[in-house]
Amino acid sequence: MKITFHPMAKEETHLTFVVIVARFRGKWLYVKHRDRSTWEVPGGHIENGESPDVAAVRELVEETTALEYHLIPLMDYGVEKEGIKNYGRLYFAEIYELNESFEFEIETYGLYEEMPVALTYPKIQPYLFGAVRDMIGGIDLGSIESLHVEANDLESTKFLEVTVFRRDGKAIMKIPSVVVS
Repeated sequence: MKITFHPMAKEETHLTFVVIVARFRGKWLYVKHRDRSTWEVPGGHIENGESPDVAAVRELVEETTALEYHLIPLMDYGVEKEGIKNYGRLYFAEIYELNESFEFEIETYGLYEEMPVALTYPKIQPYLFGAVRDMIGGIDLGSIESLHVEANDLESTKFLEVTVFRRDGKAIMKIPSVVVS
């Protein structure tokens, strides 16, 4: 199996998955599917007619019960296994409030300082988690400055472009973002 990371593509039709590495109360949030005894990061398939950003919002809300959060698309990734390539988009979410009433396939969530040992996808999740942790590690989300609203695809969801600052005040990137409150 080969995992590769890429800048976000403007053309999104090749993307089939979204994965959201999430943090809540300063810890990494993992979810447990009703039919499994292992932990996984929230995510899933992009449905027909959905953009990756809308799919990420849907999956985050369905799998974590997030009510208030900041969602940031970070990069695209590819997984090649036995000559078959699949692509997805990797996101980071800072969750501020959860409903904690699970209505879909997720049974519960767990909060961890680092990645749990019992993973549903142990050959992929460590790489995705590591990429997000390395990229987000120095970002203080309290220092995000909203620049302008790009779209409003979902009720109570605003798609923004934001500038992300390191703790020392240096701007490190401008990225699209989703804020729900």
